[in-house]
Amino acid sequence: MRSIFSQARSFLNRITSLFLFSFILSILFPPTLLFALSEEELLDLIEKTSVRFFIDEMEPSSGLIRDRVNNFTKDKNNTASIASSGFGLTSLCIAAERGWISKHRSKKLILKSLNFFLKRVEHANGFFYHFVDIKTGKRLDNCEASSIDTALFLAGAIVAKNYFKDKRISNLVDAIYDRVNWQWMLNSKDTISMGYIPESGFLKAHWNHYSEHMLLYILAIGSRTYPISTDCWHTWERPVYSYGEFEYINCSPLFTHQYSHAWVDFRDKHDDYADYFENSIQATMSNRQFCMDIQDRFKTFRRGLWGLTACDGPYGYKAYGGPPVGLSDIDGTVAPSAVCGSIVFAPRECIETLRLMYEDYKDKLWGRYGFSDSLNLDNDWYASDVIGIDQGISVLMIENYRSDFVWKYFMREKNIIDTLIKVGFRYHPKEAHIVDLKGKWNFKRGNKANLSGDISLSDWAKVEVPSTWEKEGFKGYDGYAWYRVEFEPSPQLRFAWQRSKIALLIGGIDDFDSTYINGKLVGNFYSRINRWFSYWDKRRFYIIPNSLINFNGKNVIAIRVFDKGGNGGIWKGPVKIGPVEELNFRPLYVKPNGYMLYSLEAKWLCNLGDDIMWKDIDFNDRNWKKIFVPGEIEKGFSKDYDGFFWYRFHIRIPGDLKDKKKFLYIGAIDDADEVYLNGELLGKTGLFPPDFKTAYNKERKYLLKEDKIQYNNDNVIAIRGFDIIKEGGITKGPISIIEEVE
Repeated sequence: MRSIFSQARSFLNRITSLFLFSFILSILFPPTLLFALSEEELLDLIEKTSVRFFIDEMEPSSGLIRDRVNNFTKDKNNTASIASSGFGLTSLCIAAERGWISKHRSKKLILKSLNFFLKRVEHANGFFYHFVDIKTGKRLDNCEASSIDTALFLAGAIVAKNYFKDKRISNLVDAIYDRVNWQWMLNSKDTISMGYIPESGFLKAHWNHYSEHMLLYILAIGSRTYPISTDCWHTWERPVYSYGEFEYINCSPLFTHQYSHAWVDFRDKHDDYADYFENSIQATMSNRQFCMDIQDRFKTFRRGLWGLTACDGPYGYKAYGGPPVGLSDIDGTVAPSAVCGSIVFAPRECIETLRLMYEDYKDKLWGRYGFSDSLNLDNDWYASDVIGIDQGISVLMIENYRSDFVWKYFMREKNIIDTLIKVGFRYHPKEAHIVDLKGKWNFKRGNKANLSGDISLSDWAKVEVPSTWEKEGFKGYDGYAWYRVEFEPSPQLRFAWQRSKIALLIGGIDDFDSTYINGKLVGNFYSRINRWFSYWDKRRFYIIPNSLINFNGKNVIAIRVFDKGGNGGIWKGPVKIGPVEELNFRPLYVKPNGYMLYSLEAKWLCNLGDDIMWKDIDFNDRNWKKIFVPGEIEKGFSKDYDGFFWYRFHIRIPGDLKDKKKFLYIGAIDDADEVYLNGELLGKTGLFPPDFKTAYNKERKYLLKEDKIQYNNDNVIAIRGFDIIKEGGITKGPISIIEEVE
């Protein structure tokens, strides 16, 4: 008996020890860490599962693909989407290439679809109706013949044509493409109509403002049968917007920056207006930063989620978007497709977020076709459906990130390349002639001049740039310090640099700096150091005379920095030197107002009430509240406030802008305003009480008088405003200093 108890006790001790070991192991190494998918495994899982939608939801009798289905239960509705079918054709090619289905099956499905589209799917002058019956191809719900959805279908078909190189597929694709009368869809205008309804005619809305339509224009201009003029490419608006450090041609929903890029390879190319791939990078990062900046208002964003695009929401389908939309249009809904669709633009940020979505929310979000369309943690709401176009952009962009597959086969279509050349695209190797200076720099505290190229550096420390010097081991230090780094132009650089204007670009220095090349001052952001403000968040862009550069040997960059308090140093990248046109190639075209010289969309100082002394340059505004502009003034103060308000903005205007005719441009001020520069009135719009007259929806453009500007020194823009009711303030962008376009 005793032996039995002894054995039992020994067994229990072993079980207890094993349990404790497992418990400790689970704390040190959580299951998500022990069994986490690699990056490749995660992307493969998302892409492969999403592709199943296009295989399973293709109607066998027609080859049409459903618009949407429930992600958790079988749902055989009869609504097919033209755009979904286009994404599906490319996705079937990807599935064949990856071995998820056989090439024979993929080709068979594609042939079925193309045959049906050519012979049975209802259209108007070649333009397919947005939604059709999945079995008959007949128009549904009196929808429009859609120009953009037809373009998305054609793009998907072109990939199939070039991937399979099958004569039957090629003939079908060419016949469908050649049938489209692009000239008719212009409706005698210079931009393409969004669609046509037989009962009422052409839609009034045209593709005249930057969005997902670049693909549409490329296909229309490149048509063999009904080409439109290349002038149409130059007609649509490209409005520039800035959010924090990000600057880009704007359209708020993220999908508008993705769809054309799913097929057209815009990398290292630019036209007369922009590098559109870089533009989408900026738009993606702005969308993400916007979500991070309003974390205090939404649980979804506090959890690290982002991705604002058109998708299902708790109260129906909605075109969510990033800045400059108002917060009233945001409810905490994000879409996995927004993140998947931007993976080529911001890989690290997107993969990090996709992993978070999968590991933390797959129990409610993951179904038979992967991620459901969207989620909203603030409402504890998870979409039940998947939508074809959202599945499609996810599949295509993940595959482009992994292999360039879609770009490779779409860009083999000769008329696509020809069209890009016709409308003015040129190859632009952005980094070819740029030296990246991030890395280890020499660092020394103190104010003693250290400009010579041959001084001893034995008592200098090595610090990482960009980084604050506090992070590099100099905690608690405020005051002067020097940075030094050397570079030597390569033979390849010499040729390019000697024929270019060279500049040094630094993302941010905290607080003030004087920057030297080979002992000569090339620029500074400096002021009386006892002033409360600083230039810690200002981008440095210093032009370097070619005469200062040693093209055949060593060059020394020396930067004296002064930090008033808190963090200090060269804290923000990029830190690069190279040709101006390559360093500064950003989408800066503002139409029709002018070229942006300086974006002012940032935090301004603001105060309620009225005192005419607040216009003066020397007024002490250090206790004023900082609020982001553009935005309603009520966001920073009482929601019920109506009356006078003031804004002030400190700005250093570089001397190299002296020869430019400059204007202050503001999208709108609600209701009336007077604008001052360094205490002098620039102009006014609307009228203050008692003769009140609103101008809440009018743009402002005020000439900056040369004799009032203090170049390379402090300037203050002061705005006196009056709001009579509801929202007030600088409500609409862009807000910038511009050079007027003739």
